[in-house]
Amino acid sequence: MNVKRAKQEVINAGKAMVGSGLMARTWGNLSCRINDEAFLINAKGRDYLTLLEEDVVEVKISGLSCPGKIKPATGKMLHGEIYKLKPLAGFVIHTHQNNASALSALEFDEIRFDKSYCGIGDKVLCARHGLPGSKKLSINTIAALKASSGKAVLMQHHGAVCYGENFEEAFQICLNLEEACGEFLNNLGVGYADKGTGGADDYLWNDSLFIVKFSESSRYMKAYLDDFAQLIGARMGVIDDNPELISIAIKNKMPVIIRGRGALCIADKEEDMKALSEIIEKNCHAYFAGGKPLGRTECLIMHDEYLKNYIDIGTLSK
Repeated sequence: MNVKRAKQEVINAGKAMVGSGLMARTWGNLSCRINDEAFLINAKGRDYLTLLEEDVVEVKISGLSCPGKIKPATGKMLHGEIYKLKPLAGFVIHTHQNNASALSALEFDEIRFDKSYCGIGDKVLCARHGLPGSKKLSINTIAALKASSGKAVLMQHHGAVCYGENFEEAFQICLNLEEACGEFLNNLGVGYADKGTGGADDYLWNDSLFIVKFSESSRYMKAYLDDFAQLIGARMGVIDDNPELISIAIKNKMPVIIRGRGALCIADKEEDMKALSEIIEKNCHAYFAGGKPLGRTECLIMHDEYLKNYIDIGTLSK
């Protein structure tokens, strides 16, 4: 494929993915094969809604070398291995989409569905966990793809990866996977419910049904997903609905869960507050689905790495 055309396809794909709700901020990554030797992938840490041609980086499939100073997304290794494994793959999408991510924390080897979905079938395999961007994550995900008869796999505690001959096919498989995982969650009684959000300029409330339910039964929320570990750490505090405690949390920019009320999402920027709100709710769904928490050490590694490379969000407890 022509490089200029392929870059525009990645840019348009980013906007489409954000518009569909399957991607947010800078999470996940998108790539497009341009020939048998190279692919294009979004640059590290770039917002999908403002991607420019220079933010779409060419990477060699063999060796993963890339010209220029702009760094490709950390998922380049996985994308390169998928293009090696699947000669007909023309587009790869890695997402942290809500339903698929929540189910990935169950640590099942596979999730079976009540019916068959196009591009997936009646089950999806789940790759074993590896730290974001690591060789272990790539190896484990490729192993699951090799064993899968479909074009999508879950990534334990992380998200999903889907591929197709072009963006349209890969995008539809992402949508089909989210629908299938949503039905599975509904059957568990953990489907997403309407939520109200509100707050002031320096904080945002999320009073989702499941967050409120969680707040009434625990002292803190552990990390079930990599997203949560990166932004918050190994766990997040649950405090009583006490004006003094809430005031302290707001003053110190510490996102917390308020017993009986929901999550108080605090950050410097509105987009960061929205990200916290989404990730806390997604982590809560993983908990109620029966997920298993991540280890404290790997949570601290992910959190520290995220703070070095991306944003600084206060934490109540690591």
